[in-house]
Amino acid sequence: MAVVEQQRDPYLVASVVRCCRVLRAFRTKHDALPLRTIVQRTGLSKSLVFRLLHTLQRIRWIEKSNRTYRLVVHVPRHRISTADSKRGASLELPAR
Repeated sequence: MAVVEQQRDPYLVASVVRCCRVLRAFRTKHDALPLRTIVQRTGLSKSLVFRLLHTLQRIRWIEKSNRTYRLVVHVPRHRISTADSKRGASLELPAR
């Protein structure tokens, strides 16, 4: 599922990359997803996804209703790539 960047980037913030994976788990603006679905779609640990969702909720990017989460902001669907377009390396990190 996740593609690993071949060269380590010392300036890459892994938490931001993981947060983007959580945001991309919401495939439409109207998705209302339970925690387990977001965990399955991201491949991240349940505790990490919960903490990221909590943070996103606090900054009002995510709304929580009952036991589901809904995206409030627009997230671009295109892939982020490194400046090295020849290799087209992805910034996604492997699941833990």
